[in-house]
Amino acid sequence: MKKLILLCAALFVVSALSAQQKVYCQITKTNDGKGLFSNSIAISIDYGQTTSTFSDDRLVDENGDNIVFNSMVDAMNYMSALGWDFEQAYTTVSGSDGDTSSKVYWILSKTVEVDENATEGLKSAEAYIEEQKSTPKR
Repeated sequence: MKKLILLCAALFVVSALSAQQKVYCQITKTNDGKGLFSNSIAISIDYGQTTSTFSDDRLVDENGDNIVFNSMVDAMNYMSALGWDFEQAYTTVSGSDGDTSSKVYWILSKTVEVDENATEGLKSAEAYIEEQKSTPKR
């Protein structure tokens, strides 16, 4: 009898774990449009969405306005409140002859139920524009 209960418990744990998946996104610091001397930043978000060359993938609120952060750590705290965990950061450098620029990328992850929307609470400017196009006007 104990073996049967143990087997049932093990099957329950395995089935509960198999209903979850780990998903990833990448955030990058971008200009927020607040002016040259502003200390605030906006972030660009990539969670695997389809984009074009001119897509605006900055994170926006429900009104389509850029969500502005004090720093990348402030942005990470926002993402953490949505259930995202820090995985890794890396930097790319482009240019040559003393005219180089660098860009920092932060990789985040989140464990979700298979049928759960991992991007809940996240909306890029491009997604907001598309949503507005498909919403009937009153």
